[in-house]
Amino acid sequence: MTTTKSDIMREAAVRLGVPIIEHGMVEHGGAVPVQAGDYVRSYDFDRVYDCYVEGIVIEVGVEMQGCKRYKIAPVKSVQDDVECLDSLRLNHFIYPPINGTPNWMGGVTNCVRLLRQIQDEA
Repeated sequence: MTTTKSDIMREAAVRLGVPIIEHGMVEHGGAVPVQAGDYVRSYDFDRVYDCYVEGIVIEVGVEMQGCKRYKIAPVKSVQDDVECLDSLRLNHFIYPPINGTPNWMGGVTNCVRLLRQIQDEA
């Protein structure tokens, strides 16, 4: 049996104890900000779409190395379009810069994409 992204995301949500709201992939920069509890894809590099980590945002605004960052608990790691069980990436939090942070090349970061919002129960 093949495990899908939805299966992995649901498993992570169950571990965190929060229900899921289905969404299509939303490019950041629009009206939907990435928030704690959201399921996201964090690309390793801008405009390189075959290396990324998917996971649950634990916190937004963690200060590290002079900028605010997302704290993400990885659920899935992909390198060169192949899912891998890279323990270094999956067993540690990752901290990509918050979208819109100025980068060293003169642009701004925009490598974290919202895949699904996970909403607290009312």
